[in-house]
Amino acid sequence: MNPHVSLIIPTETEADCIADVLAMLRDDVVEVVVADDASDGMAAGLAECSGDMVVMLEPEARADAAEVARFVDALAEGAGYARLARAVGAGS
Repeated sequence: MNPHVSLIIPTETEADCIADVLAMLRDDVVEVVVADDASDGMAAGLAECSGDMVVMLEPEARADAAEVARFVDALAEGAGYARLARAVGAGS
């Protein structure tokens, strides 16, 4: 059984990026919650989610909605927490 995934997209000024993010989502994302304020909106967004798991994705240019699959797969395999870390440069 595939998990039902809720996706939270916190926004402040990134509204123009949301359509691009939505176009790349996989089928098991059954709910998208757009949190209007990136800080306070996260708590409200979590309260609204009804999926089996929750993924938060920032809609700015560095975010890639295709990465949602990696998070979902890791969580479905038993990880309690999945986080993407980006290397800034050598030695960082």
